[in-house]
Amino acid sequence: MPANKSGLDTLYWVRNDLRVQDNQALVLATSAKTLLPVYIIDPEQDSDSGWGFSRQGEHRKQFLLESLRDFDEALRVLGSKLIVIHGNPVTVLPTLFEQFGIQQLIFEEEGGIEEIAQEDAIADKAEAMDIKVSSIWGRTLVHAEDLPMTMDAIPFVFTDFRKQVEKKWKIRPVFETPDRLPSLPLGAESLGIDLLEGNQSSSAIKGGTQAGLERIQAYIFDRDLLKSYKETRNGLLGEWFSSKLSPWLSNGSISPRMVYEAVRSYEQTRVANESTYWLIFELLWRDFFRYTLFQHGSKLFQRSGLSAKPIPSNHRQDWFDAWAQGNTGVPFIDANMRELLQTGFMSNRGRQNVAAFAVHYLHLDWRACAYWFERQLIDYDVASNWGNWAYVAGVGNDPRARFFNIVRQNKMYDPQAIYIKHWIPEIAKLHPALIIEPWKRTDRDLDFTIYPKTLIDLKGLLELNDDV
Repeated sequence: MPANKSGLDTLYWVRNDLRVQDNQALVLATSAKTLLPVYIIDPEQDSDSGWGFSRQGEHRKQFLLESLRDFDEALRVLGSKLIVIHGNPVTVLPTLFEQFGIQQLIFEEEGGIEEIAQEDAIADKAEAMDIKVSSIWGRTLVHAEDLPMTMDAIPFVFTDFRKQVEKKWKIRPVFETPDRLPSLPLGAESLGIDLLEGNQSSSAIKGGTQAGLERIQAYIFDRDLLKSYKETRNGLLGEWFSSKLSPWLSNGSISPRMVYEAVRSYEQTRVANESTYWLIFELLWRDFFRYTLFQHGSKLFQRSGLSAKPIPSNHRQDWFDAWAQGNTGVPFIDANMRELLQTGFMSNRGRQNVAAFAVHYLHLDWRACAYWFERQLIDYDVASNWGNWAYVAGVGNDPRARFFNIVRQNKMYDPQAIYIKHWIPEIAKLHPALIIEPWKRTDRDLDFTIYPKTLIDLKGLLELNDDV
C-alpha cells in the first residue's frame, strides 16, 4: 500500500496500540505525505501514587520497553520508525506540530480520565493550529458504534450488558497490515531516545506483538489448550493453565479482535465448546470495564466507587506493607503477592483472593491496593484493574462484597500447597495442613523469625463470614 504523496504531513500519536496489525490509526496514516509516529513516555506515570510508592514499577517499565522495541522493528520493516520522547504529551506534541509543519494528528482514544483530559487538551491545541484531528476507537472487542445501547446507558451489571450485546452481536473484522508507510519528515530521524538502552528482561513473559502472536499460536493451536480453558483457567502454578494474553492486550501489542478471530478459527477447525466461548466471555468483561470507566469517569477512583456508599476501612500502613510484600503470615495470600513482586504477574484466582483479603480481612483502603497493582502488573489496564478492585470491595458494578473464604479457596486450588511452597520456600518442609490452616502452627513447627505469624485471627474471621 504505497503512500499518497498528495496527503497531509501527519503525526501519529502512539499510545496503547503498539502493533502494525489490526491498527486502524496506522491504516489511516498510510495516506499521509509524511508520517511521524511518536510515543511519549510521560513522567507522570512515575509519579507518587499518594500512598508512598510510585505508580509504575520495574516489571511494567521493562515490559513496555520490550513492546516499544518490537513495535519499532515492525515499523522499520514498513519503512518508518518509532520516535520515543520523554515528556508531557500536552507540551511535547504541539512543539512537534510546529517543528515539522504537521497538518494532521491521528491517535487512538483511551477511556481513563487522565487520558481523556490529555486528548482534549491536545486536540484543542491542534485545532487552534488548523491541524486536522482524527481520533480512532480501537481498544475494545465490540466497537463503541456497534453497541446496542448508547454510551451513557451502559447497564450497571455485566450480565445485562453481555446479554444485550450478544443479542445483536457484531464484531468488526481486523484491519489489514499496511505494506508500506510514508517516510519520516525531514530531520525526524535523529529525534527521541535509544530503545536499545536498558536491561533485557529475565521474565518468561516478553513484551511485543511477536511474543503475543507466539503465545496465541502456542496456547490455542500448537498445544490445543483452548478446548479446556474454562476447566484450567483457575490454576496457580505453571505457564499453560491459562491463556495469559492480558499483558499483550493491555498495551495493545495485540488487539481483542485478533484474539477473537483466532478463537473463531479454532472453533471452525478444531472444536467449539464452553471453553472457547469463555475466552470471548472474558474479552467482553474487559469491554464492560472499559465502557463503565468511560461512562462513570472519576467516580470509579473514589473510595465509595460507583456505589456512593461509605465502606469500612481501618487502613494500617504496617498491615499494607505486610500484604504488599507477602508477609501476612497467611501463605496462600503471601505466595500470590510474592509472585507479583518477582514477576509482575498473578493468576486471576490469586488476584480475587488477595484483593478480598486486603479489603475484607485487613480492612485496607482498596484504592491503595489498586495503586499497588497498578505499580506491579505487567498487564495493568486502568479500566480492568480499578473496575475489578471496586467490584471486590463492593463499590463497583455489583454491590455485594466479595469476602472469599481464604482457607476454602486454598484447599480447592492448592490442596497440597505446591504453589505456596514454590513461592515461599522457607515453609516448604511443613505439612500442607499446617500451611493451609496457619492457626495450627506453633513455634515448634516453624521459626517465626523466618516466616511470620498471621496478622489477624484468621480462624475467628472465617467462622463469622460465609464464603463467596
